[in-house]
Amino acid sequence: LHALEGEILQTIADGYTTFLCGGALGVDTWAAEIVLRLWKNLSLTLCGGRAAEGRSGGAGPDMIDRSSLIAVYDERSQIYSGTWRALCYAREKQLDTRQIRWIEYI
Repeated sequence: LHALEGEILQTIADGYTTFLCGGALGVDTWAAEIVLRLWKNLSLTLCGGRAAEGRSGGAGPDMIDRSSLIAVYDERSQIYSGTWRALCYAREKQLDTRQIRWIEYI
């Protein structure tokens, strides 16, 4: 969790104030909790659920294409999840990408 909070704080220091968070239990929930805790003292916006996927009524591709991605993903896991797809998309679009390789913390 310390690595995730550190990446969120660095993202804020880099000027990002709106956070899109997936709806999965685990890392998505932890990230949302960190942003909500920081929200008390900073001017931040949190969009949750499937908005991060750009579905109808969600953030949409334009917002995502102006984003920085914080991904907790490790290629060594060989799990091809939504996080993996988001990471591939961000790299393809050359977005600012911050990756926490979780296997290093086990």
